Order: sequence, then structure tokens, then C-alpha cells
Amino acid sequence: MRVTDSGVEPLSYKADDGTSSTKRDADVKFDWQSHRVTGVYEDTQVDMPITPGIQDDLSVQIALMAGLLKNAPPDHFSLLNGNSVREYRYTREREETLQTPLGNIATVVYRSEKANSPRVTRFWCAPSKGYIPVKVEQTRKDDVEWTMQILSLKRGD
Repeated sequence: MRVTDSGVEPLSYKADDGTSSTKRDADVKFDWQSHRVTGVYEDTQVDMPITPGIQDDLSVQIALMAGLLKNAPPDHFSLLNGNSVREYRYTREREETLQTPLGNIATVVYRSEKANSPRVTRFWCAPSKGYIPVKVEQTRKDDVEWTMQILSLKRGD
């Protein structure tokens, strides 16, 4: 991806769930010169125009951080999903201090959800760490489907 003054632009996205099946894998390219995204996403051939602000599953996290760093929190993102785009609403829920291997960290919690979906993803973003998500969790109704938590952080120069 590249990060510019106008925002985050994904360049390519690869995903592999580690199994021999390809139904959860992706390999797509974003061609900003021709304004097309092409490749394969979860066994679906992708060849479509790039829509303004489109993100992939990784670049959207960087786009959230970039918006927060600019003091311009996003209220929605468009995510690539197969040969289509899904709209996700982002809402600031609260502030919360988390106990992490890095110590206690003050965070701002953002909620992401697609209309009419039972799934919600929450990002605990740490202002003191450049809004890096120190925890991300997805729930379906009241059940936690998965959680990621920071174990360490090393910043380059």
C-alpha cells in the first residue's frame, strides 16, 4: 500500500488461510493508473473498477490509523469483497485502558460493522503509539469469534 496526503491506497493484497483449500485465499492487485482491481478473491475472479476510498482487509486498519493521526476519524470505509465492495460504518464507542505486555495503555475503541450483519469488529487504538490497534476483536451477536492482542512493538527509524 501507499500512504499519501489524500489517504491510503492498497497496491496488492494476498491472503492464505494455511489450508490446501483456496476458498478463503486472495491475490489481488490494485492498478491506480488504470483504476482497476484484478485477481482472485476467495475463488472469485476479480476485474472491476477501483471505487474511491476502496480498501482491503489490511489497508483498512492503516487507513483507520491515518485518519485518527490526522484528527479526522473515519465514519465509513469501502472494503473489497470478491468482485464487489462492501460498506462498513465506523463509530467511536469509548475510551478504555488495557493491560498489555507493554503495560497499561490508554485506547480509543472503534466499532466497525456492515449494515444488517450480526458481526462487529472492534479496534482498541492507542493514541500514545500512533493509534496502532493493540487489540482487535470480532464478535457475532454475543459470541467472540476471534481476538488479536499486541505482544510486542518495535518501531523502526
